[in-house]
Amino acid sequence: MGKWSQIELDKLKNLYSEAKTVGEIAEILQRSPGSIRNKAWRLGITNTNEFTEEEKKFILENYKSHNLKELSDKLGREKTSICRLAKQLGIERTCKKKETTKGFVDESGVWHKNGWTREKPEQKSARISKRFKEWNSKNEHPKGMLGKHHSPEFSAKTSIRVKKYWDEITPEMADKRYRKMIQTKIENGTLNTTKSKIARYSRGIAGEREDLGNVLFRSSWEANIARYMNFLKIRWEYEKYEFVFDEFTKGCISYTPDFYLPEFDIWIEVKGWMNEKSIKKLESFKKYYPGEYGKLILIDKKKYLEIEKWKEPIRNWECA
Repeated sequence: MGKWSQIELDKLKNLYSEAKTVGEIAEILQRSPGSIRNKAWRLGITNTNEFTEEEKKFILENYKSHNLKELSDKLGREKTSICRLAKQLGIERTCKKKETTKGFVDESGVWHKNGWTREKPEQKSARISKRFKEWNSKNEHPKGMLGKHHSPEFSAKTSIRVKKYWDEITPEMADKRYRKMIQTKIENGTLNTTKSKIARYSRGIAGEREDLGNVLFRSSWEANIARYMNFLKIRWEYEKYEFVFDEFTKGCISYTPDFYLPEFDIWIEVKGWMNEKSIKKLESFKKYYPGEYGKLILIDKKKYLEIEKWKEPIRNWECA
């Protein structure tokens, strides 16, 4: 928009005196809410009125489903003011993360809602022991040792043998042992320990999504990208293949891209932030599988936010 005319300035002052919201004024003057706020601030006529009942109702109905920028643009209010009001109204952005009722685990492993306390080591030990005893009472021991114990003589000999082994082990022997362990995991398909119902990262919301065929995703971002591809009618496969590196480097043994698009022969990795391990994995992937690396598309935070702009028609989108 161009320079403000005197007619617009007079109208702006009148509208503020009528306690119109910034959003209403912006619509009347056909200018952006930010432009309205800035000009009002320069003229010293900033509307300091409390939120109207209509604004409060709008925030109550839309705070959980819209981001702060959308609410700010619609109401013409500052984000901080909206957050402050939401806190006063007792509402939270539950779409950001799942709400959990705080509680504590007692000595028997029972969870209670009565406040929060960190589980003590002895409590954790007792809980794990109880779980294993329950499992053992219903299942046979794989080597027939259920209910049996090693003799004191055998335990003493084993202790001496193990200590001697670790005292005399050489770097070459340790490396050979490590490689054998990795090879066994590869053969058993247990190399990638993240293929469980545990989030890869602390901020990720791991879990199965019913609308995505109960596939276990590591984060809401990955689930949203799957929904985006469904919206575009692009067939995808989650964690299709695990690429094992020829050189077993501790902390960086293999790499599993998040998605594979069979129709395009493309790999997709969703990575909102890159830590040292993630960078190392991609470098090793490029080194040992240059052809596949050339078909990899990395969706970082910038690309994800671009995709998120199209979330409106996509069902079950999870707010980040």
